[in-house]
Amino acid sequence: MSHVIIRFIGLCIHIRRDDFPALRPLHRVVFLSHDGQDIRDLTIDPHRPMLFTPKPVDPIACVVQTIGKESLMLNRVTLRVLNPRSTGLYRHVSYLDRLPHLTPPDQRLDPKDDVLLNGLPPASAYFDVDDGELHACNATDDGAVGTWLKVETDGDPIIEAACIDNTESQQWHFDDRSVIQIYNTSATGGDSDADYLINYQAFEPSSSKPPLPEPHNRGFELRSCFDPNETPAQQLELHASCSNTGFP
Repeated sequence: MSHVIIRFIGLCIHIRRDDFPALRPLHRVVFLSHDGQDIRDLTIDPHRPMLFTPKPVDPIACVVQTIGKESLMLNRVTLRVLNPRSTGLYRHVSYLDRLPHLTPPDQRLDPKDDVLLNGLPPASAYFDVDDGELHACNATDDGAVGTWLKVETDGDPIIEAACIDNTESQQWHFDDRSVIQIYNTSATGGDSDADYLINYQAFEPSSSKPPLPEPHNRGFELRSCFDPNETPAQQLELHASCSNTGFP
């Protein structure tokens, strides 16, 4: 049976239709870009989500080809698996137990719906999900949490990329069991403990400083996000102390 794995590494926000009734997919992974200005008087390095594919793909207007044919900068684009098997969406216990959340029980955030739902900046990319299994994993030795999605497909996997601002789209065909990686880490390699503040740009400003997201429960032991058989170049690097988060 064919499937594809999508890894989400770095800064992103997981949202679901249960919390946003206007959201078309059941689940969306939101990647925010950042041009390097200060946030709450802290200097945050530039971030731009990058797509790494196991073989070359043809870029479209909103996906700028950058380092080689198998790495693309995502710029206002929505991605999805075009040919999933209708399995429904399953959130593994690792995801439920360990994904850090942006809202502690005693606080509320006012989301900017146009950023999370309609592609308004600083939203740079979405990955939309209706079928598959969502898991959490250890992205670094110091506790950054990544997530990965397994989607069973009818035939070899096809990823559709569609520009948010126009009707242009592209279909990318991959081999069975391909692994696709989306990284939203510092463009300069200078990840810092304050990078998590970028995710709060999807919400209205509050009078208090946003807290560092905390996992619900640390009782579930997470596997590594990376295959030990991969070379360091395939694994890439992530140094931010806070990675994937959920809302609420």
